[in-house]
Amino acid sequence: MVRTGKWVGLVALGALYSWLVAITRPFTIAADVTVAIAFVPFVLLVTGRLIAGSRIARSRIGGSRIAGSRIAGQSILPSSEAQPAGPSWSDLRSWVLGLALLAAVELTSYFAGFSGDRHDFPTLSSLYDEVARSHVVKGLFVFGWLALGWGLFAWRQAS
Repeated sequence: MVRTGKWVGLVALGALYSWLVAITRPFTIAADVTVAIAFVPFVLLVTGRLIAGSRIARSRIGGSRIAGSRIAGQSILPSSEAQPAGPSWSDLRSWVLGLALLAAVELTSYFAGFSGDRHDFPTLSSLYDEVARSHVVKGLFVFGWLALGWGLFAWRQAS
């Protein structure tokens, strides 16, 4: 668990980063570079977790390749240790349904806009563009996006 001082530092760093992203002009090199900065710690964290996970998996099976092998009809190692558990369908179901609903709304609005005025059928991206003209609102969106990503990362790490 992250201590209070570290939380304050993370929130301050996230707020600073969100402000930097919010003041950039969209579709410029400055905006692209500023947004790409967030990918560096992400790649480092994911790489670290993958390396740590592979070390844990190797230590559980003793570094051998016999996990899941059977001798006289019995498994040498329990199957839960033989393969790391991935997300279950119940973990993914709400994400798949939510993304499918979001895609359906976006595509319906997009294609409905062909027959009439685009303002009658705005897409989610055009609604965002309208709201994000304010640097404050855009910064809040970026901060919320960072918080969601951190929450998902921390949740998967705890489970």
